[in-house]
Amino acid sequence: MERRKRAHCNFGEVIPQNYLQKLNLRKSSKYFWNELSHSVLCQQRSVSAEDGIRLKGEVCKNGGEFVQRASLEKLARFLKQESADSAALVRDIGNNPICCVSYDESIPGIFVEWRSYATSTQLRFIHERVLELLERHHASKILGDVSGLPTVHTEDQKWIIENWMPRAQAAGLRATAAKRPTAYFGRLAVSALHAAMPADVAVRSFNRLDEARRWLETIAI
Repeated sequence: MERRKRAHCNFGEVIPQNYLQKLNLRKSSKYFWNELSHSVLCQQRSVSAEDGIRLKGEVCKNGGEFVQRASLEKLARFLKQESADSAALVRDIGNNPICCVSYDESIPGIFVEWRSYATSTQLRFIHERVLELLERHHASKILGDVSGLPTVHTEDQKWIIENWMPRAQAAGLRATAAKRPTAYFGRLAVSALHAAMPADVAVRSFNRLDEARRWLETIAI
């Protein structure tokens, strides 16, 4: 009989162990941790414990591409059930009410336009999609219009710096520029993130988007 465990707010994702064995992974592999948002996890009824291992991460050192893709798909499934805006985000990353992400050849790099508040799950899905585009286009720059970003919670800031940023660097990220948020707490969050950036990633904030674009287009990498 299949063994199942009741999901609760501390549970992470479960990925079948046989998949990881094909990638020469073990339970002791080092994982970058990712805590899905409290509200979304509480909606999950149950997760299978048979032939599986507990996983709260996006990427491991070996087989990272598979685990990232699997986790991205699971985030998408959660978001489709979260709200209409979340479903729109999953349906079209380039045009939705929360955050629009696209590749801009004129930079060249990734353009990210934050339009509203993002839940933890939305924020992490967006960052995973940004990482996907960085890798696909071999891009090294990100231009952000974060003027519509009201805040980034402390735990999400920590996840960006400790989890996402090392993977973005590995994908080739070397410079990022942004138009400053309008909201006070948004400015505080972006300032904290920029202050924690690795030394080999150039970062600047501007009052105008065209100034940020001009700096990013001309900076030598």
